[in-house]
Amino acid sequence: MSDCTLIPNITLFDTKDEAIIMNEDDNLMQAIADGSESAATQLFEKWKLPLISFLYRSTGSREDAEDLAVRTLSKVYNAADRYSSQRKFSSYIFSIARRLLISEHRKKACRPLTTLPPEDLHYLSPINTERETSLNELESTLMMALDKIPEKYRTPLLLLKQQDLNYSEIAEMLDVTENTLRTLLFRGRKKLKEEMENLL
Repeated sequence: MSDCTLIPNITLFDTKDEAIIMNEDDNLMQAIADGSESAATQLFEKWKLPLISFLYRSTGSREDAEDLAVRTLSKVYNAADRYSSQRKFSSYIFSIARRLLISEHRKKACRPLTTLPPEDLHYLSPINTERETSLNELESTLMMALDKIPEKYRTPLLLLKQQDLNYSEIAEMLDVTENTLRTLLFRGRKKLKEEMENLL
């Protein structure tokens, strides 16, 4: 598991050109700034699941993940008139989510982990009951292993493997150099592997 391949990969961009996706987000933000509620709905529906998926793996609680996702989207909505499209929108929105996540961790102790069925995040299709049980157990083990590694390692891994952000985007979001990011990812993969091996 040296490649950390167990982290599910949720692709935010389908077959459309990435620049077009970026323009769509920028256009929606402009429309929101102009008072369009339908644009706000479109943006929220597009980013709600990726945010919940990312936040769940850092909180271990579906309720907390949903709450933080809503708070993130609310901040995005309220900042629409000040939004600048100088960087990729995904970097912008996940930066807000991460700041809220860190603030939340500081406010309270971590809650016990709860198991979220993988199918709720739409990245697995159970083949049979036995396989579904095995996948649920693996998901639970992965969650426990992720919970045991420091946030500074967990967040880069999740953004790279789960949200399909590239090195430069993640480095910008975390305010580190790409070389520092590579070091964090290397150490994060090593720690995650160790924790998984201890739990399996």
